Amino acid sequence: MIVSVILQSFNPIILGNGTNILWDGFKSGSLRFDLLLNVIIILFFMFLGDYISNVLAGRLSAKVVSKISYDLRLESEEKIWKLPFKYYEQNKTGNIMSHITNDIDNIQQTLSKILTNSLSLILRLIAIVPLMFYLSWFLSLITLILIPVSFIIIFFITRFSQPHFKKQWKIIAKINSNVEESFNGHLLIKNYDQTGTFIDKFNNENNNLYKSSFIAGFISLISYYGTIFINNLIYVIVAYFGALNVINGSLSLGSVQAFIQYSNQFSEPFAQLTETLSIIQSGIASATHVFNLLDSEEEIFDNNLIELKEVNGLIEFKNVDFSYTDDVKLIDDMNLIINKKETMAIVGSTGAGKTTLVNLIMRFYDIDSGSIELDGKDIRQITKKSLRHKIGIVLQDPWLFKGTIEENIKYGVLEDREISDEEFFEVTKATYIDNFVSLLADGYQTVISNDEDLLSVGEKQLLTIARAFLINPDILILDEATSSIDTLTEILIQKAMKNLQKNRTTLIIAHRLSTIRDVDRIIVMDKGKIVEKGSHDDLIALGNHYQKLYQSNFER
Repeated sequence: MIVSVILQSFNPIILGNGTNILWDGFKSGSLRFDLLLNVIIILFFMFLGDYISNVLAGRLSAKVVSKISYDLRLESEEKIWKLPFKYYEQNKTGNIMSHITNDIDNIQQTLSKILTNSLSLILRLIAIVPLMFYLSWFLSLITLILIPVSFIIIFFITRFSQPHFKKQWKIIAKINSNVEESFNGHLLIKNYDQTGTFIDKFNNENNNLYKSSFIAGFISLISYYGTIFINNLIYVIVAYFGALNVINGSLSLGSVQAFIQYSNQFSEPFAQLTETLSIIQSGIASATHVFNLLDSEEEIFDNNLIELKEVNGLIEFKNVDFSYTDDVKLIDDMNLIINKKETMAIVGSTGAGKTTLVNLIMRFYDIDSGSIELDGKDIRQITKKSLRHKIGIVLQDPWLFKGTIEENIKYGVLEDREISDEEFFEVTKATYIDNFVSLLADGYQTVISNDEDLLSVGEKQLLTIARAFLINPDILILDEATSSIDTLTEILIQKAMKNLQKNRTTLIIAHRLSTIRDVDRIIVMDKGKIVEKGSHDDLIALGNHYQKLYQSNFER
């Protein structure tokens, strides 16, 4: 780019020499074709060099910009796996997706514009000024005095348009979030006839985006044409005083021609800069969003902590306090022992804190005070990776990724562990997956995803149960794992789960209390506290919280 700018900078002087040769030949009646040919040859090689330099500069800038964009996407992708759960509670998925896609694309376009245009313009300014003074200090001063007017225009335009560019990209993220939400819940929206509400919401945000984009673009356009007007004014003034200098003989015609070209080259960057400014401001707004994501506080993974090898499964809560927000305490001074190899059910009304207990054991969140111990070790002293590898969890809502059924079932298996066909089919038969997979044309190689309707919700749930059991965890957590399965299959699964729960600590979060009658122990939670403990029969005999919950199951 530097070579290109140098060649471009000397073009006007060479062209000016050519003009002088023609003018002198016109006045003398004898044209020096040899000198003119030299000028043409020099110009040819200068233009050729300029072309080659620009091609190389374009290739380098494209590579640099693409690499920066690649690195930003890679860093953002790696970052989202390091963010704590509270980040996703505070930020919508659509907004995060918009930052990783739209904002990084916009940064790439901005950097491309800066490298290919703005940097070249700045280099050209540096090269041209000395050459202008070399030709005429008087005309150079006139040009330099008028140029600050362009700076003033740029300053005021930046001041008024920047907030609109920031607002524009915020609205784009909000629109993406709304669209993502409407796609995920389109069946529910249609069922409740809320299509019109979503359309109105989208139209409102789209209208706000239109207004912000229009104002930002229009102001930038005014600045662009305002700068062009100033540049044209400079051109007229320079041409006038240049003509006077030619008449009085202080400058040659070629020098004036060269200076006018330099004047245009000098003022052109300011016109283009105002045009580029809107793109730069938009890029800055996008960069702010991306860097806010990259600078967000990460979940702490300390690999210098204890690596779990063998787990007996004794879990103890000691004076545990926890809250999602500072103003509302959810778990208050909890003490609980879950014995090794015990199957314990956790019941309670919605919001009682059942799932929170699971989140704390998995260290999705860390407690405020007290301690949670596994086999006598505080789980905060255990690496999260080794802790979670020892725990199998089946959530209420099944989740599958795009891949074969076999890949989905083997999803949680460690890379260094080989799963034999015998072990794999033992699990699939025990969880009754064979009953429906055998009916598929491609069997376990059938490609599925979470968004497709090839499998029912209950069948997807069976896959997640098989996935949890295949990793052979020491601790098993079932968060209403059979809620999406029909009654007949549920009975079969309950029998299989009884065998699979042997020799491991199992926690079951249950809403249908009929499914937990035979567990070793039941705890009843209410407002973050344990209000009852015991077996099914003992709790029924108490005639308090558990009995009311149990009876309400049958009154539905």
